[in-house]
Amino acid sequence: MALPLLLGSGIKDAVGSIPPVVWKALIATGLGVGAYLIVRKVVQNARRQSAIREFGRDGKNGLAVDLATLFYQAIWENDPVGWSENEPLIFDTAKRVKNEKGDFGLVHKAYKKIYDRDLLKDIQKALNPEEFVRFNEIIDTGIGILGQVPFTKLVATINPTTVFAHDLQQAKRVNGRVKLGRHFETIVLGDNRKLTGFMKNKNLFYVPEKDIRLINA
Repeated sequence: MALPLLLGSGIKDAVGSIPPVVWKALIATGLGVGAYLIVRKVVQNARRQSAIREFGRDGKNGLAVDLATLFYQAIWENDPVGWSENEPLIFDTAKRVKNEKGDFGLVHKAYKKIYDRDLLKDIQKALNPEEFVRFNEIIDTGIGILGQVPFTKLVATINPTTVFAHDLQQAKRVNGRVKLGRHFETIVLGDNRKLTGFMKNKNLFYVPEKDIRLINA
């Protein structure tokens, strides 16, 4: 990818908390990327302090703020301009969520409060499908796997519903009473929606749990 395109989209995408008018003003005045990164840090620090006041520093709430910060550093601050991710830190932070009995829902909420971004979508963007499955396996509360069974069950719809790709982008609509594929896992999103994963032609898809049932293969 060409450097100008990276500067124009990659850095802006890594923030999401600074209005476009600020970015345009920095470019127009010749302050450029360096000033933009400084402004970004100031805005994020202010958001973090606001989140700390809202969540507090004790117990699970304080832990959620700390973990949200670590996830952001792993995804967007692995290098000065956010061009690469630190996958080991993503997985290490996921292990802390599990080992320290954190609440991923609170981490998700703190991340949104501080950075005005969706943590789950950022993680899915940072990881490939195999890595995202591993992430789910590490965190077995909040976003993680609720139940994974051998490939002996099929996912079948009971209502018309939407099928999502592995990155949770809408793939297509399907009718009721349709066999979709072999059951793989069930996950819970940050907003507590449950999705059932299934494999089809070696690809992972998801469908709302409320619209499906498991049947014998």
